[in-house]
Amino acid sequence: MSPRSQEEAYNWAFVWNFEHSRQPIQAMALPKQEIITFKVDHELGQMLASLPNRSAFIRQAVLAALHNACPLCMGTGQISVPQKRHWENLVAHYHLERCGICHAIHEPEDTACSPGEAKG
Repeated sequence: MSPRSQEEAYNWAFVWNFEHSRQPIQAMALPKQEIITFKVDHELGQMLASLPNRSAFIRQAVLAALHNACPLCMGTGQISVPQKRHWENLVAHYHLERCGICHAIHEPEDTACSPGEAKG
């Protein structure tokens, strides 16, 4: 498989997985094509050094973080002025409440959690 088709296959697998299965994809499924480095503080560096396979751990953690990004801000922690107007319009028309089981904010008709089960 050529590098271009490997990249396309990985991107397709991630998009399909994100939109359809909502489960993290296997980080080791395709050959890695890029090396990314970053700095960490001493304490985090020691914790990562104690892992048997820190590269796999970091790949899985990044994929999990991307997979669970806020659908409104896409993980940036900020929304644009137009997004804020849309959000304000949405919450003005829908009553939202906190789930008594998992404590997430949801519409009153949402029954994703059942008694005796804690989701989060």
